[in-house]
Amino acid sequence: MPIWNRAEVVTRAVQSVLNQTFPDYELIIVDDGSEDNVEERLQEFLSEKVVYHMIPHRGVSAARNFGLKNSQHPIIAYLDSDNVWHPDYLSRMHSVFCQPGSEVVAAYCCYNIYRRDKKTGPILPV
Repeated sequence: MPIWNRAEVVTRAVQSVLNQTFPDYELIIVDDGSEDNVEERLQEFLSEKVVYHMIPHRGVSAARNFGLKNSQHPIIAYLDSDNVWHPDYLSRMHSVFCQPGSEVVAAYCCYNIYRRDKKTGPILPV
């Protein structure tokens, strides 16, 4: 998970990983030189499965590449710091890749977009 100055939203994304029904994952958070309190915000989540690295600010691609180089697992799932996963996301993705005879090399999922109505305040689907 690349992150840059997203201390206010990152905990939702991390919690969505911790809530996965699939237990064999690692979450690599790569801080791209944030200037807010991201590291402090993440301290309570860090463990063997959730690791944090800070690198100099070079952009999201450099942060993702750093995470890829430090991954221990053969299957990679991308999650941005302002997004969340459904609790069965990793389980479903893993089943696609690991079916007997599967030749799948990439997969994606559908998504929903919501925006807050500036006049009335409720969050509405786009």
